[in-house]
Amino acid sequence: MTIDQMDVVDLIGHDRADDEIVLFICDHLPWSDNDEENFSHMDLLQQKIYRYLDFIESGEINERYPKSIGKKTRLRVTAKYTLNKEAQAFFNKIQNYLSQQGYKLEFRHLPGE
Repeated sequence: MTIDQMDVVDLIGHDRADDEIVLFICDHLPWSDNDEENFSHMDLLQQKIYRYLDFIESGEINERYPKSIGKKTRLRVTAKYTLNKEAQAFFNKIQNYLSQQGYKLEFRHLPGE
């Protein structure tokens, strides 16, 4: 699964350490110096995050993953590339907004081969 597959939840897991459900967004796209490419990437990421929120708020998560019932949920963007300065500012804005709405959003860089 990848960031550009909007109707798919890439991966769901259970973090036993803090007893939270983790919804993973797999971001394979690079960040660049091209503003248009970055805007397109940010738009995809934002759409995917909102799709995940719909998945949670509609209760679909509980139907598809019953272990999630009664547990807190967080979103984790797992990316092949590090955030550039523009992407970091964008991510921070979304992270702050979601925090105000009661959601956790985190970023993890896991470089591929």
